[in-house]
Amino acid sequence: MFVIARILRTGNSRLWLWFGVLAGLGLENKHSTLSFGFAVTVALLLTPHRREFAKQWIWIAGAIAVTLFLPNLIWQIRHHFPTLEDLENVRREGKNVVLPLLAFVKEQILANGPAFLPVWLAGLVWFLRERRWRVLGFIFVVFFALMEVAHAKDYYLFPIYPMMFAGGAVALERWLGARRGLRLALASAMVLLSLPLVPLSIWMLPPERVLAYQNAIGIRPPKAETHMQSLLMQPIADQFGWEEMTREVAAIYNSLPPEERAKTGILTGNYGEAGAIDQFGPRYGLPHAWSRHQNHWFWGPPTEEYKNLIFLEFDLDTVRDNCTSYQGFPHYNHWGMGEENTPIYLCRGATFDLRKVWWHYHHWN
Repeated sequence: MFVIARILRTGNSRLWLWFGVLAGLGLENKHSTLSFGFAVTVALLLTPHRREFAKQWIWIAGAIAVTLFLPNLIWQIRHHFPTLEDLENVRREGKNVVLPLLAFVKEQILANGPAFLPVWLAGLVWFLRERRWRVLGFIFVVFFALMEVAHAKDYYLFPIYPMMFAGGAVALERWLGARRGLRLALASAMVLLSLPLVPLSIWMLPPERVLAYQNAIGIRPPKAETHMQSLLMQPIADQFGWEEMTREVAAIYNSLPPEERAKTGILTGNYGEAGAIDQFGPRYGLPHAWSRHQNHWFWGPPTEEYKNLIFLEFDLDTVRDNCTSYQGFPHYNHWGMGEENTPIYLCRGATFDLRKVWWHYHHWN
């Protein structure tokens, strides 16, 4: 956004080259950068700045972005577009919470602080009214509409708000002019109205006090995914229970005789569990964890032939169907994510060879 603002301010079209570099790097990191690029393109076409398409620099910028993104694209082609498969699985399984328009807008207001709504809303109005900056206003409108139509998670929009706050600050300063009393009153009101949300924003309170405070002020944690169940907000709840889970797995693993332990692997239901085992596991003597979920699948197959497996987040029917015998161990964390609160199973005599089934075992969602 800074590069676009500089182009609008200076008229220097050569700066599109920097936009191309940043867009290409952005695409390497997140494919949804395409949505932002689409919003920029539409916004330019809706304003007199469409003349930029008659110049060479924006096209060179596009070529730079594509060149930087090309290794990623080649990888996608060679691996049969796993990102598209992931998106289709998410849609088919109904994984994400789909918010209607008013609920989507409500989450944007709450996430940015209701007291600060006048600031970013003033920024939007000012951008759309100012001929020079109208492109920025249209970028926001198009991107907002695109995210809503695509049923995106509410936080996908968050990175665009710094631009709106910057515009709103300039707009309010100009509109209020020399009326220092009104400016001070507005700033004071924003600070005072924001204070009740501070305990939920700093993440410094013990979880039981956070939960009590949420209930006291009547705030329910928003859900981005339908299966997410927790007492606390998902970003907080996702920080609990990982090392405790690892210790429980280590207790099971280290209780086995050495010869049996050498033939025992760890198979997890999602990448979070596998990541936790790999992060905390070495200090407890655990081996590398395997998972079919997301990019962890690309780090397989294992080279060892496992006779036994420790299953995390697998249902009992799956365990029964794939093990000669099994033993369940309770696992529960009060503050963590509910999906993790399933028994940990020690599967003896696995009836399948993980190395052989690996290539059709992946799951992206």
